[in-house]
Formats: sequence, C-alpha cells, structure tokens
Amino acid sequence: MRFNKYIQEIGRSELLYCLGISLYAVITIVRSGIVLPEAVSAVLEPRSSYIYYLAYLLCALGFCTSLFRGIYSRICFLVLLAAGSLLTFYGSGSSQPFYFFFFILCAAPFSGRRILHFSLAVKAVMLVLVVLFSQAGIIDDQMFDIDSRMRHGLGFQYATYGPVLFFFLLLCYIFIRREAMTLLEYVILAAAAFYLYKMTNSRMAFFMSVLVLVFFFLLCRIGKGLHHFLMKFRYLYYLIPLLFAGGSIAASYAYNDTASFWVKLNDLLSGRLQLQQKAIRTYDWTLFGQKIDWVGNVVRLQTGKEYNYVDNSYMHVGLENGLLYLALALLLYVVIMYRAWKADDLYLIWITIFIMTISLTEPRLLELTYNPFPLLAFADLRYLEKHDFALTVLWKADLRAVNRRDY
Repeated sequence: MRFNKYIQEIGRSELLYCLGISLYAVITIVRSGIVLPEAVSAVLEPRSSYIYYLAYLLCALGFCTSLFRGIYSRICFLVLLAAGSLLTFYGSGSSQPFYFFFFILCAAPFSGRRILHFSLAVKAVMLVLVVLFSQAGIIDDQMFDIDSRMRHGLGFQYATYGPVLFFFLLLCYIFIRREAMTLLEYVILAAAAFYLYKMTNSRMAFFMSVLVLVFFFLLCRIGKGLHHFLMKFRYLYYLIPLLFAGGSIAASYAYNDTASFWVKLNDLLSGRLQLQQKAIRTYDWTLFGQKIDWVGNVVRLQTGKEYNYVDNSYMHVGLENGLLYLALALLLYVVIMYRAWKADDLYLIWITIFIMTISLTEPRLLELTYNPFPLLAFADLRYLEKHDFALTVLWKADLRAVNRRDY
C-alpha cells in the first residue's frame, strides 16, 4: 500500500527516467561484468542493442514529459558538456561521452534522491543474485591470480567488479539512510565488505568501504560539532578534484623505477604508476582525445595481449577523452560539491570525496553503470522531510528537514 503511494508521488516522468537509467546499468553490468553461459550470451548479445535503445527511450520520454524543473539555471554547463562530448567524439571516436551527457541532461528535472533509490534497489538485488548464483554453480566463479593472490570472480568477469559495485551501493545506502543508520546496519555492511574481500582479495575496495563506514559512523555519533567544523573547508573542497587529478598526473611523471620510494609506492598500487607513465609515453596528451585500445585483465586473458590498462580515472579520461573533457569532468564534481555545500549536505560532500579517492585506482569517475552520483550535478536536490522512499518508510526513519529551495 505504501509502495503504491510512493509510486504515485514519484510521477510518471520521474519513474520513466529511473527505469531507463536502471535498465541501462543492468544490461551494461550483465554484458561486461558477469560471466554468462555461452548459450545465454548467444541469445542476449544480438538483442542487447534493443535493450539499450529502450533505456534511452525511457529516459528521453521522462525528460520530454517533465516540466524541465530546475534545468534553465544550469543550461550553460550542459551546453559546455554537450560541446565537450562532440569534440571528444571527434578526437577519440568514443560515443560514451554522448551517453554520459544524455543521462545527465535527462536527470535534471528529477529528484536525485529517488534516482539513487532506484540505483541502490536494482543493483543491490543484482549483486546478491550474481554472488549467490556463482556460489551455487549456476554461473561460473572464475579464479584469478591463482599463483599470487587467490581471487574469486564471484560471477563477474574480474575479481574487483563485485567489491567496487558494493562500494558504490554502500555510498548510495549511506546517502539515503544518513543519521537514521543503526549500529546493526553498520555491522552488517562491514561484514558484507569483509566477505567480498576474503573472496576476491580486492584490497582498495575493502579499505575504502571500511573507511567510509568508520567516517560516517563517527560523523553520525559526534554530531553537530564535527559537522560545523568540516563545513568550514568550503573552498578546499572545491580544489580537491584538481588536486587529485594533478597529483595523479604529477606522480605518473615523477615515477622512477630506480628510486626505492617510488618502487614501493608502485608495488602498493599493484604496478599502476608504471602503467600510467608508460601510457603517457605511448599516447601523450591531446586536447580532444584519441582512440586507445585498452587491454585490461579480461581482454588479456582472452587474447593474450600485453596489459596496458590505466585504472586511474583521471589519467584514463585525460588520455582517451582529452584534456578538455577531463576539465569538464572535474568541473562536474565541483558543481556537485558546490550544490551540496549550499544544501548544507556534508554527507554528499564527503561521498563525493570518497568517490574521487577510489577513482585513483578505479576507472569509475564517470561510469554511471557503477557510479550514479554524477547525475546529482543537475538533478533536483530538494529533499523530502520523510516518507520519500520505501526503505525509509519500512524503517520508519524521519529524515532531517532540509530547506526546500531548488539547489
């Protein structure tokens, strides 16, 4: 009954968009992240493009039938993003920036909170089912790095995919629950993160998940004193995207395989600094991007080609999509933190910081399949005071009242 009421409150336009972006995420994860039986892949692959078209259509219908609420004040940046997508397509031949721009544009009239609700619900069910099916033998649980680190794929095409997906689901869950989270919820989430770590040996995803849980647990328990203190660093927050990107590029140039410090740091990062430096020497920087044939672990195992994949999001985007698009991506995250600061939303500010941190070792900064938070750059951030999602209703949590201005 309450769920039906929630659906009525959403509105048809918002529901269409949420269904579209969720469908896009699901089919992308199924195609590129999950180990499927050959018979299933043979049936799914020829028809996957039609599913993508349906996802685009749903988002476009939601956008066109809305009242375009809150979009006009942000039209200038959207125009820049569209221009950057066009120039990136010209330079690299990649159509991915177009899809990124399309989903962000269509998200502008809708509630960012509800978009994350759908993302959390759909992907959480998907993650649980994939892991369960892999352990039940329904889909393959591939093994990786058997000689050095025993790593289960848990049904995904590589060992890190599941833990990284869990990390972003964790951020969505914290964004929704906030101060209403109980100690039991923190314990359950920590146990889930530990299970994924033991099975996949994905150290960075586990470390970041634990760090997120500890930080927000302390933020919730310490309360207003810590909140007011952290909100003072407004301009430092705006500089963080530039610092992370600049630090990544500087470290890649500074890496020296004869210096003990850099050798140890490179080993800690599983050889990523060496790969980043090699990528710069091989491809160099361009303004509008270039076509790069990345060879990751999945491709390497299938073809035997030499591994050259750059996991660092800032390096990856800058090399493949160009410096212009990288600048727009950094500006996008500045916009998110600016809007979060105006909304006095310390949760969103620090979630954004944690995303930029894990993006140092994961190429998920702009990948909406895993990371839905870029959609909040232009989505409606007006928060309902309570009863704004089925999860909130089920736990009977009263969210703190937030100013109803359109941020």
